Amino acid sequence: TGGNGAEVFKFQKGVSVDNIIQSINLLKDSTGVEAVLNDDQDIEFRSTEFGSAGVVAIEVLSEGAGGTFKSGLQGGPRAVGTDIQATVNGTVASGKGNQISLSTSTLSFSMTVEA
Repeated sequence: TGGNGAEVFKFQKGVSVDNIIQSINLLKDSTGVEAVLNDDQDIEFRSTEFGSAGVVAIEVLSEGAGGTFKSGLQGGPRAVGTDIQATVNGTVASGKGNQISLSTSTLSFSMTVEA
């Protein structure tokens, strides 16, 4: 489940890590979740959204005997991002996702921060 929707995936015993990643990424536009292979050769699930709109939730509905997918999930089954925080010229700016904005009598400012 991601910020855009949810999907149920079913993988058989012995499926390759690459196949799992490709299956998840095929639907990342409709779920808001993408998968990558990290430096430890583990699957890492990431939101395609920034800030509090960035949600990743993984629920293992069932797992065969000896399965390790559920026990291998690190960081819990759900993660939510946080919005950017910034101070501009000593004034706290508004932050939403990766966008900062500020409007005062002397300054009107907005910007998007690249990840």
